[in-house]
Amino acid sequence: MTTAANDPQRAVSGVCLMLSPILTIVAEILRYQADAGIYIWSGVLSLISVALSMQVILGLRHLLRYRSPRMAVYGCGLALFLVVFAVGIFNSYLVSWALLPDRAASEAAERAALAKLFFVFFVPGVLYLLCRAVIGFGLWRAKVVPAWVGLLMAIGYLLVPMGRLPHIPSLIYLSSILLLLSEGWLGWRLLTQKSYWEQGAVAS
Repeated sequence: MTTAANDPQRAVSGVCLMLSPILTIVAEILRYQADAGIYIWSGVLSLISVALSMQVILGLRHLLRYRSPRMAVYGCGLALFLVVFAVGIFNSYLVSWALLPDRAASEAAERAALAKLFFVFFVPGVLYLLCRAVIGFGLWRAKVVPAWVGLLMAIGYLLVPMGRLPHIPSLIYLSSILLLLSEGWLGWRLLTQKSYWEQGAVAS
């Protein structure tokens, strides 16, 4: 990547690292606490968060490119591929939310989507979360981020399916907080310390 393109990518990735988990927290609060009138905004914010995560992954790939090139190419490349299925999951949620306040129809649509699209959207969606957790460990192992940042990132993504599938809001909130702390720290570091963006080129 040229120097001219490098700095804007650093800024965009830094901002997205901070915004994506914030939007996720708000989306989860609306999902579990809001009434039907504003429930749909949970899905909208989730979709925006997923869109921002694509720039996040590009930034993580850049940070890993020298210290862990295989993780940069294969891990981040796979995450970029699988993130498409996360969009499909939230689109299916939007359909069920659009049926509110008819809760019976909404729940029936959600059950039908889970049953018929389980291997199309939901399994790849879980694989995406596992991939992001592996990237978190990779950032720590490559010494791109402090140990606590990599571990919180990895644990945060592992907690998402553990809380989402059985519908345990407390685990979802915890995962969102862990991701805000870890990704928010990294985003702030990229925005305030320009040299950090190039740290992957420095020998361990």
